[in-house]
Amino acid sequence: AATAEFLIKDAGSLNIELGGDSPQGALLAAREGVEQEIAQYKFTAIDDSATLTEITIGNTSSSTAFVVSTAADPRIAGLYLYDGTTLVDSTLLVSGLGQFNVNSKVVIPANESKTLTVKVILNPIVNDAGATNKDLHLTLINAKFKASAGNVIGPQTENDMANSFRIRKTTATVALQTLPDTLLNAGDKVVSKFTVTADASGDVSLKKVDLTYSTTTLATLAGLASNAVKINGATKNIASVLDAGAKTLTITFATPEVISAGTSKTFEILGTVGVSGSGSESVTTKITEDASFVTNGTGNFVWSDGASISTPTYSNGKLVPGLTTSTQVLSKN
Repeated sequence: AATAEFLIKDAGSLNIELGGDSPQGALLAAREGVEQEIAQYKFTAIDDSATLTEITIGNTSSSTAFVVSTAADPRIAGLYLYDGTTLVDSTLLVSGLGQFNVNSKVVIPANESKTLTVKVILNPIVNDAGATNKDLHLTLINAKFKASAGNVIGPQTENDMANSFRIRKTTATVALQTLPDTLLNAGDKVVSKFTVTADASGDVSLKKVDLTYSTTTLATLAGLASNAVKINGATKNIASVLDAGAKTLTITFATPEVISAGTSKTFEILGTVGVSGSGSESVTTKITEDASFVTNGTGNFVWSDGASISTPTYSNGKLVPGLTTSTQVLSKN
């Protein structure tokens, strides 16, 4: 008699992980009514199809384990789950938690993958110092799904963390500009030139910039020149401190320099440089991103987002786009 062979497999499973194109951590400007992408999650069905039914998310205050945070709850106008360009569901954070009711709208065929995107719309910040500098660190806590037989599996615990975002009323972006002259010779020279652009959501007030510099053996940087700083071509005399040990040149504005919403200003830092000898020598500068957030007015790039009318709401250079800058060089052969 003929025989038949049957392949018996264990029940299928669902693997969930952060998507390869999930956005890097960044500053988020509180743009009213504008969706901003904050996470991608990749779902892979193994040995059976998986039909998603629920996804639970939360905001965490830890980078290593899920610790619920409610700090950003008031800043969230909505969180939106997308399958490509199709909106699957939306939710809010309540006590740091939210739930997408997928209701079988997303089906992942056996041994295939699908990536879903999470976007956020933020509430505007209006004269509220306590509303800025809030962190949104989205975590996919768990998910439920149906197997092909119709049985519901889960909630499957995940705690998959996306990257962390800091919410500000507006954001600043730094971009280097070409130095007007790169020849190193003795005198007052532009050692750094850059633009600062304010997001359309609000003005940026720049308080302080630290240039990190280096010099070769026979080159020197003595500090700011007498005419100090040019802003959009206009010369201003600005206070500065040169720390030869730390190799920093600090420029501090007595009154913060305001960059209006949606516009840019160009800054030229003039330093007094010297050089001797007949060999190759150089002076280099850059603006370094701060390693962690500080809001007390210290750091390499200190700026306020104008969240409060009466009180500066400072942050530093952490996550400011364009930092750390490339190195700008004055040199001679």
